[in-house]
Amino acid sequence: MALMGLFLLFTLYIISLHDKEGSLSPMAKTFFLHYMAKFLLLGDLTEKEAASGDGEAGLTGGELAWPKRANRVAPADDVVVTDVETPAAVSETTRQPTRLEAALEEQTSCLRNLIRMAEEQVMKNEQQVSDYTLLTQVLDRLCLVLYVISLAVAVPMTMYLGK
Repeated sequence: MALMGLFLLFTLYIISLHDKEGSLSPMAKTFFLHYMAKFLLLGDLTEKEAASGDGEAGLTGGELAWPKRANRVAPADDVVVTDVETPAAVSETTRQPTRLEAALEEQTSCLRNLIRMAEEQVMKNEQQVSDYTLLTQVLDRLCLVLYVISLAVAVPMTMYLGK
């Protein structure tokens, strides 16, 4: 019970640190966010802080991953069309890709608008991660590890002392 109360007090202090403004000293940042975070299997949080400064890396800015061909009537790369004989056949085949092209352009513009709106929403909702927020993650994990270790030591000790 005493261990639970002690670690509850530690947790209350850690929660009060979470929204603190400012930055840690370089020595505390190195010890807690680099070495202690690696020891507690959280990784190097000093690198995460630097990498997350420009936003999430999931959205591509509205650019498509495939190249846009200007002439959709022309066949794909390295394909030779030899069986087109009459201009009527050519005009009939060019009508359908033109409608498909218009539909594709409409869909890509809708996709670009959706991506732009999603990026704006992410930027609006993105919170700046401070050093103290990262410190609280490390301290919270440290308290969990220490609590489990102290329980693993306390249970056999009470069994031994209870004889």
